[in-house]
Amino acid sequence: MEKRKLKISESIAIFLLSLMTVTGSYAQEKMTSTNSSQVTKQDEIVSVLKQGKAIFVVISKQGLKDKEKALSVCKESQKALSGKVETIEVDADNKADENLLKTLKITEPLKEPVTIVINKQGFVTGQFTGVPKESDLIAASKKVVQSGCCSR
Repeated sequence: MEKRKLKISESIAIFLLSLMTVTGSYAQEKMTSTNSSQVTKQDEIVSVLKQGKAIFVVISKQGLKDKEKALSVCKESQKALSGKVETIEVDADNKADENLLKTLKITEPLKEPVTIVINKQGFVTGQFTGVPKESDLIAASKKVVQSGCCSR
């Protein structure tokens, strides 16, 4: 099984940052709501980013053979990072998370789980197909994205 790093679009990072700004309070309200079944994974992502943590988003669906392995590597990486990251599992078949999948450019039918790393700034800093390596997840979660038009 081949593990590939995919190039991440800057537009995804910009969208996630704007999503945090625009829907942050809405997501927080939903997280504290008594009916937790209404909270989408996108809301969870916004909530975790507001806590200043990075995120491992594991996108899979029922029947993918490496799903549990990918989740296990994420959990181990999470332990190694001492609580500075959260793991969120997204079911690709869940219609409630359809917009999130489109935003993350997951449009093809999944044959393997996809793990997307979002750093604490809200930028997508890594995307891995199949079972990711712990070292790759840790490096991507710590990556700081410099932005701006002026050199320093």
